[in-house]
Amino acid sequence: MHSETLPITLIVLTYDEKQSLLELFRKIFAEPASGRPSEVVLVHNGGLNPTLNWVRQAQQLSPIPFCLEVAPENNLGRSRAWAVQRATQPLVAFIDGDCRPPQAWLGHLYQQWLQISQNDPKCVGVGAPNRLDGESPLGATLNLMLASPLGHGGSAQGHQPSEPRLVDHLPTTNALFLRSAILEVGNFSAKFHRTCEDVELGLRLGRQGFHLQLTARPLVTNNCVQTWREWATRMFRFGSAQSCEVSPHRQEVHWPSVASAGGVLIAMALPVLGFIFPPSIWVIPAYGLLLTLESWRLCRRSRQASEFFRLAGAFALTHWAYGLGSAWGFFHRLRRRPSPSPSGSLDQGQVAKMS
Repeated sequence: MHSETLPITLIVLTYDEKQSLLELFRKIFAEPASGRPSEVVLVHNGGLNPTLNWVRQAQQLSPIPFCLEVAPENNLGRSRAWAVQRATQPLVAFIDGDCRPPQAWLGHLYQQWLQISQNDPKCVGVGAPNRLDGESPLGATLNLMLASPLGHGGSAQGHQPSEPRLVDHLPTTNALFLRSAILEVGNFSAKFHRTCEDVELGLRLGRQGFHLQLTARPLVTNNCVQTWREWATRMFRFGSAQSCEVSPHRQEVHWPSVASAGGVLIAMALPVLGFIFPPSIWVIPAYGLLLTLESWRLCRRSRQASEFFRLAGAFALTHWAYGLGSAWGFFHRLRRRPSPSPSGSLDQGQVAKMS
């Protein structure tokens, strides 16, 4: 009945998007049959709130099978794991309820998957970046910042490469995976309930010899934050999770976490270091000069001179929030000394309760 659709299960997690969620499904359902997934599996992670009513409206309007599950708690890893188990198609695509895909988004991802996997048989996932809404002042500044290595830090979460490149994970805001590979390494882990569940899964895939490729497009709009405070909180949470929860699972040092934590600790110690070793005070103007030059370069390239001061401030806020989070995460890691989870880290019994 749905043989003309793509052999993909679209997995969506929602929380508190309310009516704006319908924009996502309007775009998906408006595609021709050849650009639609074969089914939608949606897990509502926010309990019984108004978003659930809009989800049920989307379910009623869906031209394809639409499975809805209300999660017993807000746990991203467990919800994604359940959705992968429930999926019936060989490929699973991920996007979140606060994201907006471009036209022909899923078809574009699928074509890239076919091309890349043909050239790289070990590739089990392809993905592309996400950016904030460039129409808002906040989004315009942050999107410009993420065009710089000082902004994205080489992470697949923020980098938009000019050519496809191997990465250690794919953000689940814009990605397509081979379902059997996810199941082979034990599915998503319920231990990562708020963030980095996609990072930890990517590390396990890499240890099994699988490849993940990040491409430049299709670019998804991600309305994940509305204020600078929310952005700083998000960066703190990412830094903390990377250094405390994810680092024990890595086979190598995660230098962005180490460098950012070290930078924040050095900055906090400068008043004392300045008395002991006065030349250390030059760290402050050197860092300021670096941000000034990079902000000037980006503004000149984009011809957006008015963004200069906001851009320099965005760099500083992002570095400080991520660095504080990294330092906090390392501190808790030393206190807790968590042990890495086994390769099959999915709690099958807990996921089964959602069925």
